[in-house]
Amino acid sequence: MLESVITNKGDTEVKNVFVVLCCFTGLAITVGAHALIPDQTGDGAAGVAARLQRIEDLEAVRAIPACYGYGHDLIFKHLGGDQTEATDALQRCHVNALTTHVFLFDETTAATTLHSIHDLIAFIESFARDQGYSSARNVPGNVQVEFTGPTTARVQSSTVAPHFLTLGPKSPATDFVEARYVSNVVRGNDGVWRVAEFDLVVQQIWRGAGVYPFAQPRS
Repeated sequence: MLESVITNKGDTEVKNVFVVLCCFTGLAITVGAHALIPDQTGDGAAGVAARLQRIEDLEAVRAIPACYGYGHDLIFKHLGGDQTEATDALQRCHVNALTTHVFLFDETTAATTLHSIHDLIAFIESFARDQGYSSARNVPGNVQVEFTGPTTARVQSSTVAPHFLTLGPKSPATDFVEARYVSNVVRGNDGVWRVAEFDLVVQQIWRGAGVYPFAQPRS
């Protein structure tokens, strides 16, 4: 009988400890959510819905640098040809009237300013042609997001993107382009976040001589 009482008492204490731990865990999750999204308050249905919307917005905004990188690589895929695929990709995360400030090795003064997605594609194509690039791989990282309003945000990211030089007398070689991106994004009436203003900051380019260990690509 005494053993039974002791056993039941022990089970009860374990259950109580479990309940307390669950409460602390729930509290920690709630505090974490508030820390991530400080402007959304309230524990009612409206507050929860607002926090969920902000988390959804955060995920959408964080994906923008990758969207740009994918579109960038498609430009190289279709150099000198039909850029419809690259245009469609970039339109998913940039407004058509995109303003792009291009900084080349000097972050204080823009070398040129572009005024549309079409202009951006043409600039990248021209740069690739002048350097003898035939392909590139751009995978931006170090993504930082700051919400500047209910429907606006600022996204910063960076990359070191290899550009493969296979055309012209300086080939074969690879240029590693170190760049920083600053995007001012807005959420449209359709609920999609897109870049309205874009700073493309080329900080450094390092060239390494290459060899073809297998087959030389076709020109």
